[in-house]
Amino acid sequence: MPKKTTISTFSTGEKLALLATSAIATTAFLVAIGLTSPANAQECIQNGGLAVCLNDGSLLNNRQREGRSRYDKINKIYREVLERDADEMELRTWYRELERRRSLRDIRHDIAKSREAQDAINRIYIEVLGQIADRKNLEMWTKHLARGRTMREVRQEIERIAQAQNTPGYTWR
Repeated sequence: MPKKTTISTFSTGEKLALLATSAIATTAFLVAIGLTSPANAQECIQNGGLAVCLNDGSLLNNRQREGRSRYDKINKIYREVLERDADEMELRTWYRELERRRSLRDIRHDIAKSREAQDAINRIYIEVLGQIADRKNLEMWTKHLARGRTMREVRQEIERIAQAQNTPGYTWR
């Protein structure tokens, strides 16, 4: 029969290591269950490499406020460009990019040029014009998104163009 190991058989250093490992695992679990939806992800901040969720409205220190503000700005880009909230992984990825000195403008550019944004533009084209966007128009609309236009504004402009095309005497310029 194997020897039974109890906590008292560990050295002080081993006990501390076990306690630290347990604390990290517990924290990781609590963070993970707090980030089950994009809406909750907005309520999280970066704190020394650990995402901390504050759903109770507690006060934040300056560093925490800055982190939360950055998450909010990243999420705003997602809402404007992709018409959805960023998920936890996306927030963390882009937050790290900000820490590496990339700008929000750079991040918006990358999100606007993403496959997801291009697919959204093509869905609009199919709904409004019955076809996918050609390469030239796809590039034009992603540039508009990268420069600050929203997907909603892109849709409205495509709809306006489609309506104008159906107007007698209309010529494309």
